Amino acid sequence: MARASNVATGLRTHPKNAKQAKQVYDANFAPSSNEAEDEQLENRQVHEVARVDVQHTPADTHRETNSLAEPHPASASTSPSPQPPQATNEPTAPAPTPSLQPPPQSLEMPPSTLPKLQNFTATVNLHCQIDLSTLNQSARNTEYNPKRFAAVILRIRSPRTTSLVFSNGRMVITGSRSESDSKLGGRKCAAIIQKCGFSPRWTDFSIRNVVATADAGFVINVEEVARRHGNYSSYEPEIFPACVYRMLAPRVVLMLFVSGKVVLTGARSREDVYTAWQVMWPVLLQTRKGETGDGGGGGGGGGGLVGRKRLKRRLEAEETPRRVQRR
Repeated sequence: MARASNVATGLRTHPKNAKQAKQVYDANFAPSSNEAEDEQLENRQVHEVARVDVQHTPADTHRETNSLAEPHPASASTSPSPQPPQATNEPTAPAPTPSLQPPPQSLEMPPSTLPKLQNFTATVNLHCQIDLSTLNQSARNTEYNPKRFAAVILRIRSPRTTSLVFSNGRMVITGSRSESDSKLGGRKCAAIIQKCGFSPRWTDFSIRNVVATADAGFVINVEEVARRHGNYSSYEPEIFPACVYRMLAPRVVLMLFVSGKVVLTGARSREDVYTAWQVMWPVLLQTRKGETGDGGGGGGGGGGLVGRKRLKRRLEAEETPRRVQRR
């Protein structure tokens, strides 16, 4: 407290010379004897610690680490030593990820149930005006009835295709079993049109529709399909005996029959056909009837044949009493 008052007193007036400034500094800011002794002691301890750190070699550090790691003899005798893991020759396989896990056995698709491509429909623009009457009179294997259909029906044998030729130059090729056959048949029809005196130009060829058929190998409960998937399917047995299932991705229409036959139409490529069948296969397995026996869908066509025979016998058994009553 006295020193604080001295500081305030010494700073009231400015020193006139260096001697007075030194006196003010010694009186107010110079450290006391006790503080100087504490500072010297602290510096001495810091120098001793630095000298010990320089003399401490890495070998000593390693020796101290080993001495700390080795257990005490008394404690080693009481605690059991850990046994090293035994090496086995059998490699451990990593667990598969959920996306790469194989499907269950019941969901596997037999190869005999894959869709078979039946028809490709393609269109092409010839960019020329065609006189249909002249084409009908000049070309062979043609059919033209303007009252029934406003196009010339042109058929070729190899590849077996049928082309519909319109007066504005549009042509529709149908009846082929592959994309290459469809294009080849269209090229041949364009050559026939050129020989008849017209000048066609081959442009804008594209596949418009692919039709395929498949056999699930078991009886399908179409009523259950229509009930579970009412937003995508329609079933009117009085109008059409199949359940029409309209798939959104890919945009394919499937006609499901009770016998297990399926017709796929509306696809733009064969990849869409196979993708639609893979998406529809679990739905068919969930809605199959019990007349197929234990084989289910894994037996290929055998289970479907047995199911159809049993269904036929059951329908005949139901129809026999009605005939007797009528008589």
